[in-house]
Amino acid sequence: MSFTAEEAVAGNRRALEALRKLVAYPFLYAHESRLLGLKKHLCREAAKLAYHRMLNISEGDKVLKLHMEDWESARSMVGPSIIRGVTKEISTVSWDDIGGLKDLKKELQKAVEWPIKHAAAFSRLGIPPVRGVLLHGPPGCSKTTLAKAAAHASQASFFSLRTGPVGNSSGNATVGERLLSTLLTEMDGLELATGIIILGATNRPNAIDAALLRPGRFDKVLYVPPPDVHGRYVILRIHTRKMKLGEDVDLWEIAGVYRVVHWY
Repeated sequence: MSFTAEEAVAGNRRALEALRKLVAYPFLYAHESRLLGLKKHLCREAAKLAYHRMLNISEGDKVLKLHMEDWESARSMVGPSIIRGVTKEISTVSWDDIGGLKDLKKELQKAVEWPIKHAAAFSRLGIPPVRGVLLHGPPGCSKTTLAKAAAHASQASFFSLRTGPVGNSSGNATVGERLLSTLLTEMDGLELATGIIILGATNRPNAIDAALLRPGRFDKVLYVPPPDVHGRYVILRIHTRKMKLGEDVDLWEIAGVYRVVHWY
C-alpha cells in the first residue's frame, strides 16, 4: 500500500506542526527541493507505520490516524539526508597492506587510532582528540588507503564521501559555496561528539579554503609523498606475495630501476 504526503497529513494540523519540528535541520534549508524530499519521505514512513498499527486493532476502529510516535519512529528510519548516498564500509585494509610510509603511519596511529581505542585515557588526562586530518600529496600515493587502514586499526566504520560528483552536478556557481558552508557547519557540529574523526584527502592542497584549516576542523595536515626505493620494494613484495616468482626476479633491482618513474 502506498501513501502520498497529502494523504498522510490531511486534516491533521498537529501532525503538520510536528513535522516542521522534526525536519528542523538547519543545513537542509540551503536547498528547498531536498527539504521537500525529506518531508515526503518522513510522511511516507510515518503513514506506513500507522497503517501497520491499524491492521492490528479491532475491525470497528480501523481508522488511519498518525500519532507522535509514528513521526519519531519515521525520523529514526529516514535519518539525516546529508549521509544518504554515502558509502559505508567496514574496512579490511591494514597497515601491513601499505608499503613504506612508516613515519606517516605512526602519525595517523596517534591522531586516529589512539583517541578511539584509548578514549578513556584521553579523557582522564584531558587530552583533546584531533577532530580532522587532511592528507595531501600526488595522486595514487595511498591517501585513501591510509584512511581506510586507520579506520580498520581503530575498528571503526568508514564512511566515504566524494565531492567531485556533487560539484559537477550543477552549473550554478553557488553550489560550491553552499557545499562548503554545509561542510563547515557539520564539522563544527561534531565538536562535542566522541569517536568521530574526519579524514580528508586531496592532491590540490592550495585549493583548500582556509576556513577548513582552522582549529576544530582539520587540525592536522600530513603530506603523503611518493614511495622511496625501500617503499617501492615493500609495495612490490605486498603485491607479489601470492605469486610464484622466478628465481631470476630481483624486486630490489626493479624498485631501484624505476626510481625515476612516476608511480602514480
